[in-house]
Amino acid sequence: MDLVLDLNKGMSLDLTKAGDTKFTFGLGWETDADLDVSAFMLQGTSPMKLQAMEHAIYFNNMNSACGSVRLSGDSRDGKNGDIDEEVYVDVTKIPDGVNAVAIYVNIFRPAITFSKVQKAKAVVSNQDGKVLARFDMSSQLTDENSLLVGVIKRNGRAWDFIAKGEGYLITDLNSIVAALNKEGLEA
Repeated sequence: MDLVLDLNKGMSLDLTKAGDTKFTFGLGWETDADLDVSAFMLQGTSPMKLQAMEHAIYFNNMNSACGSVRLSGDSRDGKNGDIDEEVYVDVTKIPDGVNAVAIYVNIFRPAITFSKVQKAKAVVSNQDGKVLARFDMSSQLTDENSLLVGVIKRNGRAWDFIAKGEGYLITDLNSIVAALNKEGLEA
């Protein structure tokens, strides 16, 4: 039986330890609201920042220009079964200047927050579909409408996934873009 790591907020997983280079980050939830997954390729160190809009992967830009990050599509009702939306990452295609990929789940409907979302989770799998880790985010959910699920971070030649589960109150996707441009992200 394969070991699956149950991640808690702040824990990290060495993604590339076993030689894997392609990963699926499956995100699941139960709600009637439309949740949207987005990913941002960040540059620099402490803090890492979004340097170009081409590094923002979201519902209107489903694939990164370099082919390293892509989204599965939009589940509009949270009823696709166990996993609603996925982020696919190939770390071999991530450009040298990019040090991290931040994964967010957002709600863009007024008066709907994560307090109304049940069974929120992230499942990390390798290119063979083997589940490496799970991150139950249900206890992290609050009255915010944006959730930083986690960060895939360059660690020398290796890549780690750091479970975050941090909530934010935003008005739209531009709010995340502005924050990542100005303040950046510590991982």
